[in-house]
Amino acid sequence: MAIVYLHSKPDGEIFYVGISKDIYRPYSFRNRNKYWHNVVNKYGYIVNILFKDIEYSEAIEIEKYLIFYYGRKCLNTGTLVNITDGGEGVVGMKRTEETKLKMSLTRKGEIWSEQRRINHNLACKTRVLSAQTRLNMSKNNAKTKSKKVINTETNIIYSSLVDACKDLGLKYTTTRAKLSGQNQNNTNLKYI
Repeated sequence: MAIVYLHSKPDGEIFYVGISKDIYRPYSFRNRNKYWHNVVNKYGYIVNILFKDIEYSEAIEIEKYLIFYYGRKCLNTGTLVNITDGGEGVVGMKRTEETKLKMSLTRKGEIWSEQRRINHNLACKTRVLSAQTRLNMSKNNAKTKSKKVINTETNIIYSSLVDACKDLGLKYTTTRAKLSGQNQNNTNLKYI
């Protein structure tokens, strides 16, 4: 199972799209490109979890679509600091024994002082606690920002487009494009 998330500036401009199997990844500063860090250092960021508990293959497709939709800064097509078209990632990567040995050898002989150990332990605990806090805040924000959707044929009201798509077996990205007016809406759904 995977999640799809967005990072936006406080003014609402989306600048990054990501996927992960780890619920803490959207809140992590580690392994981000220098452009992401430049934006975050200047403006800060807000995390929006778009999808949770979806198949990883579906998350890849959504990520690719959203990166295409918002466009990449490096290609002068949009606002995103993503440096790829999405879907690459290393989730579940299996390292060869040779690679594991090389990684181990580069770390051999490295001695951490007692203070470094204490600082590292404290930083890890702080990261987990702050990630849990931000995750709870994000859940609360997601509940308040969802637009309700009605099926005009059956008059069923859904709390969000995600719920409607799951119930009706529709693809979210395609349906969202139809309801937002990007494509012709040939569904019975509309925002309330």
